[in-house]
Amino acid sequence: TKAGIWLDTNASRFGFSLSFPKGYEEITGYRWECWHYRYIGVEACVLQEKYFQNIQQYMLEFLHLWKQNT
Repeated sequence: TKAGIWLDTNASRFGFSLSFPKGYEEITGYRWECWHYRYIGVEACVLQEKYFQNIQQYMLEFLHLWKQNT
């Protein structure tokens, strides 16, 4: 829908990230859910886009490993 396209384009500007993106079912362990956004904050969205291919699961796994090693 028009609203869905807007959300996909602009969600990160407001701190929201798509939790289970299409094509990443093997990575996330969940089917694609176009509606499943999670608020992670604008700074986390910038970090996710810059270093983690805009995939929330990659960033979460990195942070989990980093916390275990500090």
